Amino acid sequence: MWRQITGENPPTIPPTSKEYSEAGLPWFDYYDEKQTAVEGSETLSKLKSIVEKGKEKNDMPLPENESVINDYIIKIRKGLKKGQVREFRY
Repeated sequence: MWRQITGENPPTIPPTSKEYSEAGLPWFDYYDEKQTAVEGSETLSKLKSIVEKGKEKNDMPLPENESVINDYIIKIRKGLKKGQVREFRY
C-alpha cells in the first residue's frame, strides 16, 4: 500500500518516538487498572525478539528511542460495541 500511495519504496527503519511525535502523529492510550495481564503463550515464548535477532547478525535493527513528552494522546475507551469508535483527546 505504501508504494501504491507514495510511489516510493517503504522505509526500512521504523520512525523513532521523537520522529513520530515531531510528525504530529497521535499516541494511543488503552489502560485499565482492573485488568490482569494475559498469560504468555508457550508457542510465542520460543520466538526471538528483534533485538535478539539483531545481536545474532551483529546488527542494530532498530534505532535507539529517546523519551518524548507528547500532548497528543488519544484515549481508547473500554466497552465499546462492535464497530463503534469513540476517542477523545486529553
